[in-house]
Amino acid sequence: MSDNIQNTGELERKIKDKETLLIEAESRRITGWMPLLISLGIVIAMAIKIPRSGVYIVITGFGLLYFGINVWRLYSAENRRKEIESELKEYRDIKAELLESSIVKE
Repeated sequence: MSDNIQNTGELERKIKDKETLLIEAESRRITGWMPLLISLGIVIAMAIKIPRSGVYIVITGFGLLYFGINVWRLYSAENRRKEIESELKEYRDIKAELLESSIVKE
């Protein structure tokens, strides 16, 4: 970790910040499923109507684009969540080491 942690107060603040970011990342990941399902519904509904008119091909194309964007959003949200969890684990490990070393000194 490139961060130099000077004291336990700073470490506690970083842990709290990462926990907050993790909650936000979880929320984004969960709410990302709704647009994905909507875009999938659009694609399916328009694909069924393609034989009626060629206009539905264009709408289906936009639906596929929207679906792809939502898949990418979910993927990036999952990667961000994993990154935050990794950083949080590192900070917690550092805290455990500091607590252990302070107990050993006493």
